[in-house]
Amino acid sequence: MKTKRLWNLVVAAVFGILCVLPMMSYAQAISGDIVGTVTDKSGGAVPGATVTAENVATGVKSSTTTNDHGEYRLGNLPVGTYNIHAVAANFAETTMANFVVELNKTQTAALVLQVGQQVTTIEVSGAPPPINTTSPQIEGTFDKQAASDSPVASIGFGVLNLALLEPGVASSGGLGAGTGPSVGGQRPRNNNFTIEGVDNNNKGVTGPLVTVPNDAVEEFSALQNQFSPEFGHSTGGQYNTIVVSGTNQFHGKAYEYFNNRNLDAIDESTIQSGFTSNPRNDFNRYGGQVGGPIVKNKLFFFANYEMNTLGQLLPPGGQTCAPTAAGYAALTAITGPAGLSATNVAQLAKYVAPAPASTSGTCNTNVNGTDPAGNANTNNQIFVTNPGVLAGFTGIDVGVLSIPALFFQNTKLLTTSMDYDFSAKDQIRGRYVYNSLDALDNAANLPIFFQLSPTRYHLVSLAEYHTFNSAVQNEIRLSFNRYENHTPTGNFIYPGLDQFPNIGLGDLGINVGPDPNGPQFAIQNYYSATDNVSWVKGNHTFKFGMDLHKYIAPQQFTQRARGDYEYNTADIFLHDQNPDFLAQRSLGSTTYYGDQIGIFWYVNDNWKIRHNLTINLGLRHEYTTIPVGERRQALNSAASVPGLIDFSEPRAPKKNFMPRVGFAWSPGSKGTTSVRAGFGMGYDVLYDNIGTLEKPPQLSGTVDQTFPPLINNYLANGAILPSVGDLQSFTPATANCVAHGVAAGLPCQRFSSVNHLIVDQKDPVAVEWNLSVQHSFGSKYSVEVRYLGTHGYHLNVQQHPNFRSRVDATHFLPTFLTAPSLADRDVLGTMNTLTTLKAVSPVVPAFAAAGFTQAPGITEFAPVGNSIYHGLAVQATRRISNGLQFTGAWTWSRVIDDSTADFNSTVLTPRRGQDFQNLRADRSVSALNRTHRITITANYDLPYFKSGNWLTRNVLGNWAFVPIYTYQSPEWATVQSATDSNLNGDTAGDRVLVNKAGVPGTGSGVTSLRDSAGEVVAYLVINPTAQYIRANPGALANNPTSIPGVVAAGSGLQIAGRNTLPTRPINNFDLTAVKKFNISESKRIEFQAQFSNILNHPQFVPGFVNRVDSVSFPAGISPGPQSFTRAHDGGFNQIQNEFSSNSRTIQLVVKLVF
Repeated sequence: MKTKRLWNLVVAAVFGILCVLPMMSYAQAISGDIVGTVTDKSGGAVPGATVTAENVATGVKSSTTTNDHGEYRLGNLPVGTYNIHAVAANFAETTMANFVVELNKTQTAALVLQVGQQVTTIEVSGAPPPINTTSPQIEGTFDKQAASDSPVASIGFGVLNLALLEPGVASSGGLGAGTGPSVGGQRPRNNNFTIEGVDNNNKGVTGPLVTVPNDAVEEFSALQNQFSPEFGHSTGGQYNTIVVSGTNQFHGKAYEYFNNRNLDAIDESTIQSGFTSNPRNDFNRYGGQVGGPIVKNKLFFFANYEMNTLGQLLPPGGQTCAPTAAGYAALTAITGPAGLSATNVAQLAKYVAPAPASTSGTCNTNVNGTDPAGNANTNNQIFVTNPGVLAGFTGIDVGVLSIPALFFQNTKLLTTSMDYDFSAKDQIRGRYVYNSLDALDNAANLPIFFQLSPTRYHLVSLAEYHTFNSAVQNEIRLSFNRYENHTPTGNFIYPGLDQFPNIGLGDLGINVGPDPNGPQFAIQNYYSATDNVSWVKGNHTFKFGMDLHKYIAPQQFTQRARGDYEYNTADIFLHDQNPDFLAQRSLGSTTYYGDQIGIFWYVNDNWKIRHNLTINLGLRHEYTTIPVGERRQALNSAASVPGLIDFSEPRAPKKNFMPRVGFAWSPGSKGTTSVRAGFGMGYDVLYDNIGTLEKPPQLSGTVDQTFPPLINNYLANGAILPSVGDLQSFTPATANCVAHGVAAGLPCQRFSSVNHLIVDQKDPVAVEWNLSVQHSFGSKYSVEVRYLGTHGYHLNVQQHPNFRSRVDATHFLPTFLTAPSLADRDVLGTMNTLTTLKAVSPVVPAFAAAGFTQAPGITEFAPVGNSIYHGLAVQATRRISNGLQFTGAWTWSRVIDDSTADFNSTVLTPRRGQDFQNLRADRSVSALNRTHRITITANYDLPYFKSGNWLTRNVLGNWAFVPIYTYQSPEWATVQSATDSNLNGDTAGDRVLVNKAGVPGTGSGVTSLRDSAGEVVAYLVINPTAQYIRANPGALANNPTSIPGVVAAGSGLQIAGRNTLPTRPINNFDLTAVKKFNISESKRIEFQAQFSNILNHPQFVPGFVNRVDSVSFPAGISPGPQSFTRAHDGGFNQIQNEFSSNSRTIQLVVKLVF
């Protein structure tokens, strides 16, 4: 009710504001501006001159008049090409032709009037490349041609990949958290995605929702770190996509993009899997578009429709075994009261097809070559207990069941736009984008359980622009987007159970049941009302506005919601006994509500102190309510302990003020040099994935049934029964509390409190500062040199605050390079043993006294992370001339942080720190650090054979090439021990010991050393020349070079830092080759060949070499990357064995353009 009242008040307040303020919008979020001066030949200002910008494509005109200083501003112009006309009394009209307005940019056009009547026309192509002389904003734009022809704009997330061509960015690599590049050292989650200024962010996990096909993109802009206070939500990149509009001429396109396995080079990872050719991979993307006038110079439309089909057949992920036909017959024969469960045998036969008979030993589960009685047996068999036979068991024939990983995905995309210029002062723009994606969910082990997972996206925007006069403009925009995804688990029925569970049979390597993560769904409805204002007063250009956001976002995901029953052997399952490996089920209310309200406002002043010096002063404020689902933590408030931990309802931050200050100075009067500097502060958002995992125990709990004791008729009697009612009570004690000897009531409640949300919420913060110099050289070239620094704090970090390390400088087990004597080991045994170290509780005493003792501890996402970035970037640009344009960028940077990933998204840099009580010890080079990044991109439309006969022009001529070269320094990874080295109850962040004299890049395991009593007292390095040494339990400490009373020399091994292992650099060359055939003056056919990694240079890197897609390597299901980071593993630092080589891919394209 409180939320509803707040929303009603907000709506009323906005309505009042819109009624009271007679203003017009200044919406750089979806357009651009032109500013400049009108002077006479002597340089004197011409006040009262009329300046008109006429859109070449639509004929729509926007006009204003110059002030007393001869200055003018034309705001809110749709991106495109314009002819700018200036006229005044006693002066001839002057026209600047083909001036390009770019998204999110304020560009300068200086006009000189001649006395007399002769009209003057200036071709802008002869002007120097435009540089920013009006604001400190860091910006980059990509036009329609880049979106259409770039070899990276049509793969993955489409035009978003173009952001990687900007300076000051780095690829996210194998971080697996967030979409887009790391911008100025920020986490990829800190990026903001919009379409025509409309929020397009997934509030669940961050990243974009709706996709606009690259052929439907008019322009794409990328703002970095320093931007106008009009932009908020995030502190990294601001990525805005503009849709193609209709024009006065009908125009359109039909196109197809095609790729399959026969076009691509075979990846090294595929070869190492034993294959000599690529598996099936058929991708086809085809569509068409048309745009034009409904009423010329007034009303325009555009529509693009596209379909994508993808079919894949991947190699089996691992060996799966199943009974043969004879094996099933044997199982059926021994069912009955004293034998196997007829139900379980029938269910296994129903969902697991018989495997072909085999005489090889690939499914021989009796690895010792004997049966349970000790007799020799090397057959492909499993054994089931059978009291009806003399031996007491029966061998069941099994074989390898080939299960290829089938996958298909069908996508439909509709993109539309409408523009109505119903008067010189009023415009309406409408946009609607629809995406439909149907994919086969193949996460289940068996294809019979594969389900179709549908996803739908909608984005709608309607904006009205009104010009009151040359000084005041206003925009009001209403927008909506919707995202809906379902992961169903089908209508499968298991007799005796309320839902079909997941049943794992260890000896067969099989899992029977639907997607283990299903069922789940996510729905996100976003409503927004925006009003923006621009007011020019003297030397000031004031801008202010307000955004109102409302989210309705239910989602449901509970791990093991249907029950997870895992057996070491099929024998136990077939006898319907309780699992001997794992029996868990999560119970309780499972729907999380991410409903929120956001109120954002900003003010900004561009103060033009002189004709060549502009000061920017701005302030933004954002207030977002706590999601409804997170407020339910208050249900657990009785478990709070004052001064220790608080389970009250979280409170939203109210002081998220974001100041922006900067200047732009253009020395002299030519406007060919610009010196810009800025300082800003911004806040990011916290995403729903945090709240969905932090439910109070009243809403969600896990029942874990241990074995022993033995339970017969386990599945037949319902296994773990579903909960009754919405809220879980702790009186009487829950089954989990009873199993651990915890009393009912408050003790059980605290013991069950394993999730905690910080009550005083703090959004992630980034402070940034920058200085840049731009200069134009002649009419073709410009260069910018820029320094950027950022400092992030209150960054999200996952931790267990109630657990501590039991290892310190005096309580640890030493690791030796040479073996100590038994006498030395006995001395060590008087100091510490593994038994004495483990005897100390890992729970922080204050938490233990309060009863918060359940392992692995309270999971908390705390705002305690920090980062620092320093970067120097150089960018050189050549304006198009003789068909050639190019941009080259080099960034030299360093990022230091104490945390990067906050979820289980990568094993390369652990999501939790090594010591929950000392995050400072994790401060190091960041997983996002890329010391050097170089990108060079060009577009060369060969100027040869442009004239002559048709054959000459279309066979020898009309060639274009779009190359992209990328070099990037390696991503850094953390070398890990993969064991609880410091005995804090967690293995995720435990690093290794480093031998400074060791061979770089090598690793070693250790063996245990025992004293005379048999206690583990130390460890011995297996390979003493290795650089990285595994820290076994109790050994994660800095080793001295000598130990009192011990003759053997100490190793001097030290705790390794975080992120010390480099992966490999990116060294990549992409290319698009274009051949055009002109059918007529307005019609042509284009053929393109788009190459990714055209040289097929092996690049064993985590993630993609040319895409912003998020690539994850979660712990537990990424054996290759895990081996790469584990010092004791045979795959340590063998990156060529663990990652893709990013082999060459080819995409063929044909387009009919009219």
